Amino acid sequence: MAGERTRDELISLNQTLYRAANERARGRAGETLRIRCECGETGCRDQLLVSARQYEAVRNDPKRFLIQPGHLASELERVVLASDDFFVVETTGQAAELAEATNPRREVQLPV
Repeated sequence: MAGERTRDELISLNQTLYRAANERARGRAGETLRIRCECGETGCRDQLLVSARQYEAVRNDPKRFLIQPGHLASELERVVLASDDFFVVETTGQAAELAEATNPRREVQLPV
């Protein structure tokens, strides 16, 4: 049916929505952040504890997300850091393009 999103698109959109929610909440936290898992699973409510330093390191690359171990969408992302508490994944292909386009920290270019 026209207008329906593919599974890959839904996963990518969910990741960017969870990232945006974490960005809004980060200013209210101290050294340890309680964030939502940024996986692509619709309805995921898992939370992760990460240091502010770890969170900022992930946010330096708009294609990277923090997820719960076991929530990997291997067709769209690869693990770049694995710990017992969370994975850092990097999206690829069209998912990476969407992640960059929706980066809440991107600089806005104003017309001259």
